[in-house]
Amino acid sequence: MSFRHGGKTLELIPFEANGRRGIELPKDRLIKSISLDLDADLVVSDPGAGAAGTVAQDSVLHLMPRIEVIGNGSIILFRGDARGQYFKNMFEYGTINTIVVPGAGTAATYPIDFEINIDFENNVGLVPGDTFLNAPAYTSLKLNILWGACAVCFDSDHTMVDTIAAEFGVTPVIYESTEPVARLVRIQDVIEKEITATIADFQVDLPLGDRIYQDVMFMTTDQATGVNVRESDIINYINLKTDDKYRHYDGIPFIHLQRINKRDSSLETLKDGLAYLKLLEHGRIPSGLRVIDTNSARFSFDVTVGTGTTYVKLYTDAILPA
Repeated sequence: MSFRHGGKTLELIPFEANGRRGIELPKDRLIKSISLDLDADLVVSDPGAGAAGTVAQDSVLHLMPRIEVIGNGSIILFRGDARGQYFKNMFEYGTINTIVVPGAGTAATYPIDFEINIDFENNVGLVPGDTFLNAPAYTSLKLNILWGACAVCFDSDHTMVDTIAAEFGVTPVIYESTEPVARLVRIQDVIEKEITATIADFQVDLPLGDRIYQDVMFMTTDQATGVNVRESDIINYINLKTDDKYRHYDGIPFIHLQRINKRDSSLETLKDGLAYLKLLEHGRIPSGLRVIDTNSARFSFDVTVGTGTTYVKLYTDAILPA
């Protein structure tokens, strides 16, 4: 009897401040998920003129501002960032992943750590195996990471020297299967848009095509101190329309959605600036938001601009035919 499921640890993706590094993913089996674990020492040294900064909110997650899984050199299968994926995992699994952040930015060596998971199996559908990533179908399959600078762990007052040695980085672990035959493709992407003024109709369009959206996570951030921090009072109400006339969600309070998230995801606390909208009914993929035959699919938000540069991010999760 053959063993159909398994996992393997891949090669280290080394940390490179403000650099882009990647590895080829194996293409011999179907990929269920990829786990990324950063475990490193952050060395903070004082050259004599530096000031100690305070630890930024969500701290070390800023070190990976872009993560991509690309097929055949151009097909985006996953695109996001460590911060967004960390909190999306929270809504998907109902628990907080591992995270270890540095202390105040005084001269010292700080252990830092976080773990995030990229699922290709459809966690909100009834048949997860339908969306296992069919790696053998691609001529190339690459995992890319864009690294940030170490200073993103602290606020803008921080002027000390920070380093992470090259032997540290992310070690991916992938989980694979030989069955079943994948019938669908799960595409996860992120849309980021700046909010420049308080407005009752701030619009963000979803990409169209042969896809069904199954969920969207919203994150609002405010860059008032040099590092984006999550803000809870940016989005007031959420609306969703297709073809500029069919109202699917009309005036849903952001805080109401957060409270539903707390209940549905068994979360102990409410998270500022985050909300998760599940578009499927009882896990049935056809019940999601299908946009193949629509001219537009548009979120509009009643928003209040923050004290600094304000952004809203939409982390979208869609299903396509394989």
